[in-house]
Amino acid sequence: MKHIRKLADFYRTLASVLLNTIVLFVCLNAALWVAFRVKDSFIGSQDPVLRRFEGINIEAVYPGLSRYEIEEILRETWGRPFVYEPFTQFKERPYQGRYVNVNQAGFRASKDQGEWPPDPNNYNIFMFGGSTLFGYCVADDQTIPSHLQDFLWDHGQSQVRVYNFGRGFYYSTQERILFEELLRAGFRPDMAIFVDGLNDFYFVEDQPAMTSRLVESMSAGHKPPTGSKLAELALESRLPVCRLAKDLRSRIVRVRKDKDAAPREVQASSGLDGNEDATISAIMSRYLENKRLAETVAAEYGVVTVFVWQPVPAYEYDLNCHLFSEWCLKHLSSSRHGLSGRGYAYIAKHWDKFTFGDDFLWLADMQRDRHEPLYIDIVHYTGSMCRLIAHATGVFLLENHL
Repeated sequence: MKHIRKLADFYRTLASVLLNTIVLFVCLNAALWVAFRVKDSFIGSQDPVLRRFEGINIEAVYPGLSRYEIEEILRETWGRPFVYEPFTQFKERPYQGRYVNVNQAGFRASKDQGEWPPDPNNYNIFMFGGSTLFGYCVADDQTIPSHLQDFLWDHGQSQVRVYNFGRGFYYSTQERILFEELLRAGFRPDMAIFVDGLNDFYFVEDQPAMTSRLVESMSAGHKPPTGSKLAELALESRLPVCRLAKDLRSRIVRVRKDKDAAPREVQASSGLDGNEDATISAIMSRYLENKRLAETVAAEYGVVTVFVWQPVPAYEYDLNCHLFSEWCLKHLSSSRHGLSGRGYAYIAKHWDKFTFGDDFLWLADMQRDRHEPLYIDIVHYTGSMCRLIAHATGVFLLENHL
């Protein structure tokens, strides 16, 4: 009996501790929920997308839009996870928003968007590129393809319909594959325009952005989360105490970066481990080979090709005018995006070394004499810069009777 009483006392004590712990946990989450609701109502949610623009005069590059409208564009830009696509590995997720709309066929909507499949009675142009062509951080009607269609319509080419196949992280290899897959599926444009430069230098190794995730998912012994595990993760992400932990962690990381970690991280990300000139030459050889392959396939299908070399902040641009000028002046040259600037300078210096052809448009130095903000974040264009690039491209098409 004595042992039974001790066991009963132990059970009561354990039950009391567990009950008090559960009650305390519930009360803590309830209190945090109320605190976060009050905080969000007064100063807004600490959205990680918006946090990067703290202290930045973002309204300067969105004329006519309110802060709320600007934030909505940014959320719609960065709040769309990619989805899997064969051969290219991933694509922009189909989406319907106020400012960002992505068709199930894989292209982003433009102003006065043409129908899908394209009407063969129109002159259909497919444009390929990365997030700068897609138009990250700008609305559908402010992208390069949208402005190009407007320009051509204004110059008597009302039969033109432009389709925006720009996708985040894409570079020349993925664009070529996407172009080939569209042709194979029976979607043949009259013209294909490829806008490149930035991402070809960012991806030094010829591997798409999501390669490491695919390698991990296929590694021996890797077990993807089950349905129950995903439910647990979803529940955890909704708990106020988990939000508190994430906020504390992010603050610690930001404090460390503010001290001295950022320069080291930027330097470590440059992706170079040897002779930089050799690296640049290898990148350009890859680009020119992709260009040649795309031209060969296009000729077989009767498609006109145009290749545009895009402007980047690291080359021929007054960084004092950049919204993120302080960061750019300190770190851009040593970051992975900085390689594009040195690569562009190498191309300009050794122009005769490369055979670009008559279908190549060099726009790398078009921003040389423009002392104004042309970028919304580190690399993505403002709506006005998208219009400038589109107009220069349109002039090239008309002057060369393309």
